[in-house]
Amino acid sequence: MDAFQHWLYSHPAHSRAERHAAWLETYRRFAGDIDWSGLEAFMQTMWHRQIHIFEIPFYYIDYGIAQLGALQIFRNVKHDRPAAVKAYERALALGGSQPLPQIYEAAGIGFDFSAETVKPLMQVVAAE
Repeated sequence: MDAFQHWLYSHPAHSRAERHAAWLETYRRFAGDIDWSGLEAFMQTMWHRQIHIFEIPFYYIDYGIAQLGALQIFRNVKHDRPAAVKAYERALALGGSQPLPQIYEAAGIGFDFSAETVKPLMQVVAAE
């Protein structure tokens, strides 16, 4: 949804046909090989069911941010469990009193979504 929303907002003068084409391209990119034979008309407007697009744009990115944080904490637990738990508790104690980058820092993790951060996390996951 976030990829589609990004396209929507970066092409404000798009036509209905362009919107349908953009959705189909985005959906196929992430959904894999699903046979929609006979249901093409439904598929091209399937994004309508996502209320987030209409009410809370880019809501889903929160899940990605949280998952990358959780994976960093998991990595830290594998390296030094007591220190990782202590750092996590320190971050939890902040509640919502600080911006997210500072909460991540208190947890001993980075608020960074670059390849330099993500690639080693995928190696940790693959090793499990």
